[in-house]
Parts: sequence; C-alpha cells; structure tokens
Amino acid sequence: MHTAPMNGGGTALFDRMASTGTKLLAAYFPVADPLVPLELLDVYGDERVDLIELGIRAPDPHLEGDTIRRSMLRSTGSGRVADAGEALQRMAGFSSGSQSVIFAYPHPELVAGTEDWDGADILLCAGPYTSTRDHIVSGARAADVSIAEFVPYRIEDADLERASTASSYVMLQYAPGKTGIRDGFDRSARARLQQLRQHGIAAPILLGVGISTSDQCRHALDCGADGIVVGSKTVMMAEKGRAALTDYLGEIRRVMDGR
Repeated sequence: MHTAPMNGGGTALFDRMASTGTKLLAAYFPVADPLVPLELLDVYGDERVDLIELGIRAPDPHLEGDTIRRSMLRSTGSGRVADAGEALQRMAGFSSGSQSVIFAYPHPELVAGTEDWDGADILLCAGPYTSTRDHIVSGARAADVSIAEFVPYRIEDADLERASTASSYVMLQYAPGKTGIRDGFDRSARARLQQLRQHGIAAPILLGVGISTSDQCRHALDCGADGIVVGSKTVMMAEKGRAALTDYLGEIRRVMDGR
C-alpha cells in the first residue's frame, strides 16, 4: 500500500490501509437520484466501503456511460456540493470509518456552491484542466478537503503532473471508453500502473471504469492496484433494492479482504 500526505479528511483511513495492507474499496452513490433512496447509503457503511463517491448532478457527464449518465440527469439536485448535505450527515453516523468523496464535473453551478464543503473529506473533480475546475479545487483545498485525481486510459504528461498533486488518492482508468460494465480484463493495466509509479506518484492508485465483477477486481489487485472503484454495477444493484446492493457490495468487499 502506497501513501501520500493528506491536507484534509481521510487521513485515518489511509494510515490504516498503509499499516494493514488492506485494499481500498470505493463505490459510487448517486446523490438525489429518485430511484436510489438515501437510506441505501447505509448499505455502503454496513459493507465497509472505504470511499463513498457521492455523485453530484452534472449537465454533461461526458465520461459516463448510460447507467450513471441517466442517474445524474434524473437527479433532483441543483448540481451543487450542498446536494450531498443529507448524505454527508448520514455518513457522519457510520461506524465503518468510510470517507466521503464528492464526485463532480466542473460547471458553473458547482462553482457557485463551493462554500458548501462541510463534512466532505475528499473531492474528485473529473474533467478538463480549466479555470472552472481550478476554482473548484482551490475552494475545496481552502476548506481542508483533500483532492483525488483522475488519470485517463491514455496517459499524457499533463495527466502525470496532475496525478502528482493528489493529496488523497489517484483513480486510474482501467478500461477505455465511458463508464459501464465490460467483459474480460484490460491487459495494459499493470504497465500503466507502473508508469505512474515510475513518475513518482506516491498516492494510493485505485483502478476504476469497466470493473464490476469479482474476477475483474482480483485482476486489478494482481496488477498492483491499491484498490478498485465500482460505479455502474453498484447503481444498477441499488436500483434493484437493498438486498441486491447488499449482496453485491458484500461480494466485492470479500475480494478486497482476500476472501
């Protein structure tokens, strides 16, 4: 397990992972999605999800496949960090030590809400390197929120530089294309992980996008990832209800625990 200095929430989680060698499980929760009740967030805590990505509504979630894109667009939220307020309050009562990750795309509505960081541990702001994104990230840092960075499938120098600034973790894209369920394994994952390490990236690196099965999770860990991110399959199971979501997250947690 690799570690990096953190400037905000999540320090205890990453320290614990570093000392025990346990792998990190991150899972996506759609904020204000009428098909996914807030009470289902409790399942994430019960199944010991380490990093809960709270997805904020975005007008153009360009990295997302059908499942998450539809979820974001039907969200009743305003597209601001404040949309996650009830979820953050609920997570405050978790005994699992789960950390909150505000997952958002840079857009003007989010900029207008950068004062609403209370209770947030980490920000993962996907999208191009623009002044809008810089403003959002600066606001989060000023509020003592740690920053996670996303590295796309085809890694360029600018992506490596951005990853080197992560103060919590790096999410490296596992499969090419938009988010969604895939068959099989990506054979370049190990080499791309090594590319980040050779550049001096010390933060934990989680593989995500196109990971949904137990075997894909095992492959990601075998490649050297410090953890994995599950998104589209998690939303699909949440739409089916508590039992389906519990079974799925429990299965993935057991993989992360080496069982």
